[in-house]
Amino acid sequence: MLLSRIESGKKLMCKLAHMVHGFIAGFLAIEKLSLSVFMYFQFLLYEAVEWKVKKDRMYPELCEWSIGFVLGLLARLFALRTILAQTHSSP
Repeated sequence: MLLSRIESGKKLMCKLAHMVHGFIAGFLAIEKLSLSVFMYFQFLLYEAVEWKVKKDRMYPELCEWSIGFVLGLLARLFALRTILAQTHSSP
């Protein structure tokens, strides 16, 4: 029972790590596109090696990264929109 909880905790941490990595890449995509592209290829290469060596499932992990990327991009666009709205409404 304890080992299954530890394993599920590890899986959750891996999912969160993939999403956070994608979130950072998405957040940086507007201003630092080259860094964002580098982060994508770095993650893709890491997953390809992990898939080849461990026979791990690659597709779900790329989906997790993509969800984080979209959330990061949306957060950045929302932040820029808020900043622009504040600067234009000030006298």
